Amino acid sequence: MRLPLRSSVTLTLVALFGTAILAGQQAKPTLAPADYGKWESLGAPTLSPDGRWVAYPLSRVDEKNELRLMSLERDTAQVRARGATPFLVTSYATSPAFSADSRWAAWLVGVSAEEREKAEQARKPVRNRLGLLELGTGKTVTVERVAAFRFSPNGRYLAIRGYPAEGKTAADLIVRDLGSGSMTSFGNVTEFAWADTGATVAMTVETEGAAGNGIQLYHPASGVHRVLESGEARYRGLAWRKKSDDLAVLRTATTAGFRDTTHAVLAWSNVRAPNAVKRVLEPDAAGIPAGQRISETPELEWSDDGAMIAFGLRLREAAPDTSKTASKDKLSDVQVWHGADRRIIPMQKAQERTDLRRALLAVWRPATGAVVRIGTDLLGQASLLHGWRYAFERSDTRYPEESMFGRTRYDVDLVNVATGERQRVLERIRYVMGGSPTGRYLLYYRGGQYWTLDVATGAHTNITARLPANFADTTWDTPTDELPPAGFQQVWARDDRWVLLQDNYDIWQVKPDGSGGQRLTEGAADRVTSRVEILDRSEPGVDPAIPVWMSLTGERTKQSGYARIRPGRPAERLVLEDSRDGRLMRADSAEVFLYQRERFDDSPDLFVAGADLGDARAVTTTNAFQGEYAWGRAELVDYVTSAGKDLQGALYYPAGYVAGRTYPMIVNPYEIQSVSLHRYWVPTEQNYYNVQVWTQQGYFVLLPDIVFRAREPGPATVEALEAAVAAVLAKGAVDPKRVGLVGHSWGGYEATYVPTRSRILEAHLRSSPAAKVNELQTPMLMEFGDADGTVDWHQGVEFYNFARRAGKKDFVLLVYPGEDHGLRKKENQADYHRRILQWFGHWLKGEPAPVWMTEGVSWLERKRMLEDAAKK
Repeated sequence: MRLPLRSSVTLTLVALFGTAILAGQQAKPTLAPADYGKWESLGAPTLSPDGRWVAYPLSRVDEKNELRLMSLERDTAQVRARGATPFLVTSYATSPAFSADSRWAAWLVGVSAEEREKAEQARKPVRNRLGLLELGTGKTVTVERVAAFRFSPNGRYLAIRGYPAEGKTAADLIVRDLGSGSMTSFGNVTEFAWADTGATVAMTVETEGAAGNGIQLYHPASGVHRVLESGEARYRGLAWRKKSDDLAVLRTATTAGFRDTTHAVLAWSNVRAPNAVKRVLEPDAAGIPAGQRISETPELEWSDDGAMIAFGLRLREAAPDTSKTASKDKLSDVQVWHGADRRIIPMQKAQERTDLRRALLAVWRPATGAVVRIGTDLLGQASLLHGWRYAFERSDTRYPEESMFGRTRYDVDLVNVATGERQRVLERIRYVMGGSPTGRYLLYYRGGQYWTLDVATGAHTNITARLPANFADTTWDTPTDELPPAGFQQVWARDDRWVLLQDNYDIWQVKPDGSGGQRLTEGAADRVTSRVEILDRSEPGVDPAIPVWMSLTGERTKQSGYARIRPGRPAERLVLEDSRDGRLMRADSAEVFLYQRERFDDSPDLFVAGADLGDARAVTTTNAFQGEYAWGRAELVDYVTSAGKDLQGALYYPAGYVAGRTYPMIVNPYEIQSVSLHRYWVPTEQNYYNVQVWTQQGYFVLLPDIVFRAREPGPATVEALEAAVAAVLAKGAVDPKRVGLVGHSWGGYEATYVPTRSRILEAHLRSSPAAKVNELQTPMLMEFGDADGTVDWHQGVEFYNFARRAGKKDFVLLVYPGEDHGLRKKENQADYHRRILQWFGHWLKGEPAPVWMTEGVSWLERKRMLEDAAKK
């Protein structure tokens, strides 16, 4: 819904006349769980290239989701007069896209949650449909059984891929001429990809028996369909070069004695030409080390000039020994945890998928056949600098202890891509930012300063030493031997003339040769932080001749908005409001801007504006029914800890708050949370720590900021919470005997530690273990999933056993089988959500305690409950 944004002056008026306003609100009901279902959440919007249309998903708590497509023109009557539809709603639609000429929109249409569940129970596949709309006429087309679609770069054609048969990977592909409606079909397609320009589609084909496998090309404008190569091998990984007709693909090659698959790389230059030359990098070519294979990951990539193709290498895996002499003993599934492991086994297990995709970077020159290996460490990171003259690889191999315990250091090698020559250019470095758009510089950060390495000359230059700024993040409160940079976003001019760097508040334009720099913003004076918004990622760096856009955040006010820097001019603050603004985007071919705005009492909506953003107008109205219900409000609370830390917290008032009454309060700690002041919380049982639900239940809710001290996170937490709670109690609206605490993960540690050292709480809940149970004087509810991959759930069992031995009768442990660090099953999310409300309802509001709190639930009782529920 759209409510007027209040300025600081209006807040003063609310304080003066609040009684009358709030008295009028009392007649409105608060939310009940039955009301949650209709609540809406705004998804990421898609803007048409001409800026005249927007499509955005709208999801609801009850999963009756829809996609909305609307005209952004002010005069919808003119839109209708042209025969177009200014507003279209499609239930259960996702994945909207516009054609490059902004004449067409397409999306996928799914089914309801109920239909999906029924199909899954019947073991029937769920199939999407395609929706296609001609924006100028309002005419729509529906295509059944569509798995994926993609417009051609020129906007004239649409490729539509169906679903493969059960157990297969190939499916039909249809290329639709959007102007005429004619369609051309191709069978047994496993992959397809449009060329970056024009309209040529490549496809890999896989047939029954493999005899018809191959790679094919289709040019719909001419109707020419060609088979580039065919054979019994499999083809995958289509890769077009940007702005060209050069094409590459992988062809599988099976070799005896190995369980894995290697590949050949096939490359065509100007593939549409009748005399296009095919070049092949065979799996055993010179330059491919013995015992290594050409990997399916990462994706093939062309250099901008078409002279090189990057690919990956992996060590070969020998096939299992199935000979008669092989041992027939059953193999134990023991895990070997070694003290020298750089990554512990649980981490390796969690990163298994990533590890299987790792590869050593290499480069192939099709014209000469030369192969240069860049990567040497599978756990390292190798990257090509723009222009591909040089590459760099960073590796932590020499610093295993630092890697083990989260203080990773790297050595960096510079690699000449033409010769493969390597040179160690950095040692024991932590922050390597990457290369410049021309590939001339490598940017890195050390000791609070930014440096560049000129890769051609080898010169290292401190480019910020003479600037009156501190580029370190001085707010960092995690133990470290080197403060990180204030911002990890460094934005280069496309021609390398400057790089934009950040201190804690401002943006600096710095020359990469160290010859100087200037501050572009003035945020330090009023503590407003500026950060660059990159609106066009099609090319590396930003065009120095056009404006740079920035987001703004008030550190103390929590205001947000946007600013602009035009070449040669000072920064202009265009929007700065008491709201949470985000998702700024610009149309590809028009000066039309779109962004999202929300507040705790104002549901998120989209705003459209011109380049000045001053004429912004709301074009959506989500949760328009919110005004029918009582609502709370949010305000900042300032406090100073006993250690002298000046902090803030976000305080949310109960829905229907009446001045003069006292209320219970729930405190939810973590780290820095006052930034959530203007967040709009959708009420739902799936979010079990839901601020909106708690305020609707009659609680104040406090999200306090906590700043830690090295090796003393617990005492720092106590100091912050005691100061924060005291600041709220001083307002006189919270009953000091009815304050509860709830925390998850790191907040769970805090929520366990504080009650053993402080008496500010009556009840609390947490999700991670700690010690000193014998000092606990507060009723505690603890939750764990027994498959938690972040915190060992046996720590919860230890806490439970200590609590029992210490005679803590008001301690309850909830264990959700098969759940990880966060609950994923909807039934478990809702169950935990309700138990939190019951726990606080009893201890903070005096509601009757349910049996599970007073007596527990036996194994047989719970088993019967589940059995009875399954019969319903």
